[in-house]
Amino acid sequence: MLSTLIILTFYLLLCAKNTDFVPTDFTLDKTNLLKAILPFGIILHHISFNASQSVLYDFRFTGPYIVGLFFFMSGYGLECQYRKGKISFRALPAKLKKLFIPFIIPVICYLFLAIVVEKETVHNILKGVFLDGQILLPHTWFISVLVAIYICYFSTRQLIKDNKIHLLILFILFTSFAIMIKTSNNSHIYTSNYAFLIGMVVQQNEKQWIIWASKWYVYVSAFILFTFISFSYIENRPIFKGAGIIGVPLYVCTFILLITKIPAHYSTKITRFFCMISYEMYLFQGISILLIYHFNIIPLWQSVVCILTLNILLSFISHKVIIYSSTLCHKR
Repeated sequence: MLSTLIILTFYLLLCAKNTDFVPTDFTLDKTNLLKAILPFGIILHHISFNASQSVLYDFRFTGPYIVGLFFFMSGYGLECQYRKGKISFRALPAKLKKLFIPFIIPVICYLFLAIVVEKETVHNILKGVFLDGQILLPHTWFISVLVAIYICYFSTRQLIKDNKIHLLILFILFTSFAIMIKTSNNSHIYTSNYAFLIGMVVQQNEKQWIIWASKWYVYVSAFILFTFISFSYIENRPIFKGAGIIGVPLYVCTFILLITKIPAHYSTKITRFFCMISYEMYLFQGISILLIYHFNIIPLWQSVVCILTLNILLSFISHKVIIYSSTLCHKR
C-alpha cells in the first residue's frame, strides 16, 4: 500500500512541475494507463504471500483495492456505452464472450500443469471453482464476480432509466450478495464490488467531479485520506476486521480524484502494449507463478523477474493466437 502511495506522490509532483496540473476528464488514455499498470500490482500482490520478509509484502493487502480500480473502470465504461445507446440485454452475450474466449488457452495450460506436472487432483481444482469462485484458473474469482455484475447491470439498465433508482437497485443486489457470504472466509469476493457503482456515479456526474477536483482543499483532502488508507496497513493487517468494505470505495474515490490531474494525452507504445495484453496477464498469473515456483528459483527478486517475464510472454502469445483464430473464423 505504501509503495503505491510513494509512486503516485512522485508522479503527481512530476506532473505538477511539467504540466498545467489542471483536472481533466477520465479519458481513454487514462483508462489505458491504468489497464497497463494494474496487472503488475495484482501479480506482485499474489507473489507477496510467499515474501513475508521482503519489501514485497507491502503488496499483501493491495488485491481488493486493485480489483476495485478495475471494477471502477468497468462501471465507468458501461455507463459511457449506455450514454451512446450501446447497452441492451442482447449485448450481454457479446460482452461475456470477450471475457471467456481468452480463457481457452490459459485453462488448457493450467489443467495440464496442475494435473500432469503438479499431480493435482481434479477434485481439488473443482473445489476451487465452488468454494472460491475460481473459473478453473487460480486468482480468477474476480471474473466470476464481474460476470455476475454484468448480468445485474445489463438486465436492469434498460428497464430502469432513472440513474439514482438504478444505482439503488444495484446497491441492494450487491449488499444482498455480501450478506449471503459474509460468514465465509471469502470477503474478498464482495469487498471491491461497490467500486463498480462509483465508476457509474463518476461517469454520470463527471463535470461536477472535475469541478471538485479543481478545488485545492478537496484535492488536498483526497490526498490526505488516500495517505491515511495507505498507512492503515502499516502493520500488515487492516485496522479493523472488514475495513476493506469501507476502505476500497474511499481508496478508489480518492485515487481517481487525484489522477484527474494526470495529463489526458499521456500515452506511449509501452502503455499501449501492456494495455493490449492486460486481461491475459490476469489470466496467466497463476500459471506463471506455478511454473517458476515449480523450478525452485529461490532468490526472491530473480523469481519475480522470471514470473513477470514469463507472464508477459505467455500473455502476448495467447493474445495473438486468439486474434489470429478469430480472424480465421470470420473469414470462413
